[in-house]
Amino acid sequence: MAAGAAMIYLPYLDFNGVLFGRTVSYGLLAFLFACLPAVLVLFYNGRRGPDLKYPFYAMYPLHLLALIAFQILFM
Repeated sequence: MAAGAAMIYLPYLDFNGVLFGRTVSYGLLAFLFACLPAVLVLFYNGRRGPDLKYPFYAMYPLHLLALIAFQILFM
């Protein structure tokens, strides 16, 4: 579904950029990143992954602290 939505918006994303020394369309990059979840689903083996509940709980306050430290140091 995401790849289909990306294909609809592909003609409107005609900005060009440079990636690894080559000129590429940002619309093409958006389409490729929209296809990434479909590839990940293909590799799903039916088993539950590792329990990462607490690292994700810690990530929010830690990233806020990092942003505050960045603001104090560089602004």
